Amino acid sequence: SLSNGLIAPYQGFFVQGSAGGSGSITIAEADKSNSAGTFYKTMADSTGSMSFSISSGNYTDQAFVSFMNNGEEGIDGSDTYKLLPMSPSERVVGISYAEGNGLDISNLPYSHEGSIAISLDIMYLTVDDDYNFVTNENEVTMSWDLSSLPETVTSLTLTDNTSGSSFNLDEQSEVTFTTVEKGSFPAYGSGGVNIYPEVGESRFTLTVAYSAL
Repeated sequence: SLSNGLIAPYQGFFVQGSAGGSGSITIAEADKSNSAGTFYKTMADSTGSMSFSISSGNYTDQAFVSFMNNGEEGIDGSDTYKLLPMSPSERVVGISYAEGNGLDISNLPYSHEGSIAISLDIMYLTVDDDYNFVTNENEVTMSWDLSSLPETVTSLTLTDNTSGSSFNLDEQSEVTFTTVEKGSFPAYGSGGVNIYPEVGESRFTLTVAYSAL
């Protein structure tokens, strides 16, 4: 959710290597931006993305889906985990899942035969005295941005797993619903950086349909 893809001063990021051993990241002088409003990196062909914006009262969150040639239905090297916060507090969260892993960015194939369904959960969380996140009922509004979808994606269907209703994301711009109570989970991990766990059934299923290869 960076502004126009730029990394502002004093922002920090967690980078996870896809294999063991050593590695390095080089940031050259030419990578420096001269403006806060322009992104000078040109995206390669065969990429695309979409985003979900979630809000409830004063709390907001985002979840993303990217499309690349290296994308897989399950976990791949361009998926990004949804990390538990360093300081747990009341919040609303949007999380997709792959193989039980909570994701902030779910990376899917740019081209695919048929369709792919992914779980998308929305939870309103408070914190109890034992530092557990507790799921609560609360009204939430979710909207989406489809302006950067690849031409290989022909339709996006969102199914509410609570009501069973479904619709194409092209048919409306947002949906309002009430989150459900479904227990609690630790707001901290067993050590190091930890990701959000999968809690019960996800509220939505997003089905991505592709054009024929």
